[in-house]
Amino acid sequence: DLIQHFDDLAAKTAIPTLEDLLEHAHVLRECYATQAAYERAVDKSEHEEAEAHERFPEGTAWTAPCAPEEPTATSQKPPAGPQTHKEPAGFNGDRVLSNSILFLREFGWWVEMYYAIPEGDVGRLMEILKIYIFTFGGTANQNYVGYLLDLYAFLRYECSPDLKDGILNNFLFN
Repeated sequence: DLIQHFDDLAAKTAIPTLEDLLEHAHVLRECYATQAAYERAVDKSEHEEAEAHERFPEGTAWTAPCAPEEPTATSQKPPAGPQTHKEPAGFNGDRVLSNSILFLREFGWWVEMYYAIPEGDVGRLMEILKIYIFTFGGTANQNYVGYLLDLYAFLRYECSPDLKDGILNNFLFN
């Protein structure tokens, strides 16, 4: 309970300063929500070369429970249900942590858009859409990147200022 936690700190006169909170936020962002953090999570050597405040704590390795590798003699069909994931040989990172970092990064972009739209800040919205052009560019489906790239080029280089304002204002209402 966050409110109770700060009530307890207030009773002890130990509430952290804004500067302390901002420093902790910076460290958390660097450790768990950046592309560099992702790279440190998937490659142990990157993690070991990072500065101390950019490293995340290391735990013990997790071993998955054993699952049958081959069909039984009575049935030649593969077993139903999810298959276990095996990392490629030589992988020394933390896949769960790296996926969590990617989620936090992308969720941060979504939150930025979520707040920019009702606040009427189309500039912030366009900055996130530019990031999404490159994000979608790395996927197998190129429809989104094509749409966003066409939209950006149209707004930036082709349309009149009045049309640009109309299109951007429409983003705020739809």
